[in-house]
Amino acid sequence: MIKIKPHLVDHTLIPKPRVIPHVPKRLPEPKVEISGSTYFNILGLLVLAIGGIYLYYRYEEREQVRERKHHSIIRLTQDIKETKEALNHASQ
Repeated sequence: MIKIKPHLVDHTLIPKPRVIPHVPKRLPEPKVEISGSTYFNILGLLVLAIGGIYLYYRYEEREQVRERKHHSIIRLTQDIKETKEALNHASQ
């Protein structure tokens, strides 16, 4: 096999590796440019928000509107009955 005898080594003679300081690369700051499409997107979001608020308002007022319609129909039928009765009494 191997017939070479290992020799002792003086570790002070071996130069230690130098530590290279790591300097992080500085990323350039992005330039924010507001173009026409950005304004168009903001306008679209504004329209969607206003539409959502309007639909929520209609949803909340739905029962009151239904109740008002029901009362107006009842009032109309009562008025028609009263008018019929008044005409029947007037013609007799």
